[in-house]
Amino acid sequence: MQGFKQFLDLSLLNLYKNELKLQPAEVTMFMGIVAMPWSFKIIYGFIGDNFKIFNSKRKGHLMLNTLCCSIAMISLMTYGLQLGKYFVTFCIFVSQINMAYNDTITDALTVTASKTGVEDANENLNSICYMLQAIGAIFGAFVAGLVSETD
Repeated sequence: MQGFKQFLDLSLLNLYKNELKLQPAEVTMFMGIVAMPWSFKIIYGFIGDNFKIFNSKRKGHLMLNTLCCSIAMISLMTYGLQLGKYFVTFCIFVSQINMAYNDTITDALTVTASKTGVEDANENLNSICYMLQAIGAIFGAFVAGLVSETD
């Protein structure tokens, strides 16, 4: 998740600055708006733990959030430059809500898996999660650099 978020942030900066020709103050404001959903992870955790979707405690939330995130990103890709900065920001905001929500749900699934596993599984599972996040961040930054590079 973190690697994709880095890719999205770098690409979004490029979109705001180079394609939409926004001033630095506007770029900062819009980047702050799209970062807000990550501040409410505790609420997502509460919702994910207490409300079932598609008769499932967490899997339904993952499926619905992934669908909503995909719709927002496809809409951005299809209509983003035509509809302007507010539409772009709305689509990214919606995708960030869904990515933060999914991140919370996967954290809960990790905790659940570590409680049901072997005695040392918690440390191993935590190490694997952080290692995968680091690999995702490196990969996301690399891909963002390739995509954002202009000749």
